[in-house]
Amino acid sequence: NTKNYTKIEGESMENTILDAENQSNLIYSLFRYNTKSFRYKNVTLTNGYSPYIYSSCIFLQGTISDLLLDNCMISNCYGDSRVIKLSEGNHFFKDCIFYNNTGSKVLHIGPELLEENPEINLEIINCIFDNNDPYHDPLGFSDGGAIVFSGLYTGVGTYNAIIINTQFTNNHNLLFSNNHGGHVGISTKKYTNVDIINCTFGDNTIQYSGGACISANDNSTVSIYNSIIYDNDYFTLKIWDDNSTINIYNSLLEDGEENVCFEGDGEINWYGDNLYSDPFWLGPGADYFYALSDISPCIDAGTMELPDYINLPETDLAGNPRIYGDYIDMGAYEWQGVEAEEDQIVFTNASISNYPNPFNPETIICFNLEKPSNVQLIIYNTKGQMIKSILNDFYEQGTYSTTWNGLNNSGDFVGSGVYFYQLNTEYKNVTGKCILLK
Repeated sequence: NTKNYTKIEGESMENTILDAENQSNLIYSLFRYNTKSFRYKNVTLTNGYSPYIYSSCIFLQGTISDLLLDNCMISNCYGDSRVIKLSEGNHFFKDCIFYNNTGSKVLHIGPELLEENPEINLEIINCIFDNNDPYHDPLGFSDGGAIVFSGLYTGVGTYNAIIINTQFTNNHNLLFSNNHGGHVGISTKKYTNVDIINCTFGDNTIQYSGGACISANDNSTVSIYNSIIYDNDYFTLKIWDDNSTINIYNSLLEDGEENVCFEGDGEINWYGDNLYSDPFWLGPGADYFYALSDISPCIDAGTMELPDYINLPETDLAGNPRIYGDYIDMGAYEWQGVEAEEDQIVFTNASISNYPNPFNPETIICFNLEKPSNVQLIIYNTKGQMIKSILNDFYEQGTYSTTWNGLNNSGDFVGSGVYFYQLNTEYKNVTGKCILLK
C-alpha cells in the first residue's frame, strides 16, 4: 500500500517517469476508514496493467483520500479494469493529459458499500482526454467512459464534480455489445451533481447505437455551460431514468434535442442562446485543432452567469487568456482576436507553428520570414535545456517547413511531454509549444 502523505514532484512530465513496464499498477491503496493524502506533480505515469477489479494506474478503493495530480500525463495503461479508481474524498486534476489508455473506464469515481453518507468532490481543470478506449466492463457492471461516477453505495451522499476547460476527443468505445451502447465522455450515477464549463467534445466514436458523450442516471444532475459537443457518433446526451436532469446553458450541441436519447422521462432544460451547427474549429494544420476559427459562431457566445462556486481559471486550454474582449467563448479554447494576428503579419518579421499538435511520432514545423535572415530552429524542454538543433542556415524571405521526428541531438527518442521550439532570426525570436504523446 502507498504510504499516507506521499508526494512526488518531478522536474517535468517528459523526464520524470513512473513506468510500471506492463506488469502492475502504479499507485495502490486499500484501507477503509483511513484518510490519506497523495500529491503527484510534473510526472508521467505510464505502462500500468491490471486485470479486472483493480486499476491499471491508480487504485484508491475503500479509502477516504485526497488526490492531487498537477501537470501529469497518464498514458498507455491497459487491462480489463479502470485506469484510475477513486473513492470518497477530495480529488483535483490540473493540466493533466490522459492519452492512449485502455480499460473499462479512464477515471472512475465512486463510493463503497460500507461508506455512510459518503462525500466526493472532484475538480478537473485544463485537462485533455484523448485517444482512450473506455470500453464496457467485462462483467457488465456499468458503462465505460472517460469519466464515470458510480459505485456500490445505494444511499444518498454528496457527490459533486466541476470540470472546466477540458477536451474530450478521439476516444473510442468499440466493445460494448448490448443495445444500450457505451459512453466516451462523462457518465453519472448515484445522485451526482456535475458542472461542465467550457469543455470541448469532438471526434469520439461509439460502435453500438444508444451511446452518448454525456449521460445522466440515477437521480443525477448535469449542468453544461459554454461547451461544444460536435461530430461524435450517435447521441450527444442521454437521460437514463425519470429522476435525472440535464441543464444546458449557452452551448453548442450538434442537432440540438434531436441528438438526445431518452431511456426514461427525465428532464432536459435549455437556457440562454444555444447553437446546433458547425463550430468551425481550426482543424488540420493549426496549433490546436479544436480552437475556434475567426468565422466560428461560438466566439463571444458564452455566458458569465455561472454558479457562485465556479471560479474560471485565468487561461484557456492553450494557455491564452480565458476571456478575450467583453464576452467568453464556447469551448475549451478562447479565440484571441483577428487584430492580434494582423499585427503579427505587419509588425513581426517571423512567425511559426506546428502540426499535428499533439503529435506522435513526428510534427511539421512551419515558419514564415518577412525578410532574408540567418535562421536557427531549436527544440527545448520545459527546463529550458536544448534538446535538438533543427536548422542553422541562411534563408530568403518566404514560407518554409521542416520536420521534427522526436529525436534529440544524440539521436535518441525523447519522452512524452511538452516541448518548445524557438525560431531565432536577425530581427525576431518567436516560440511555439508542442506536445509529444506516445
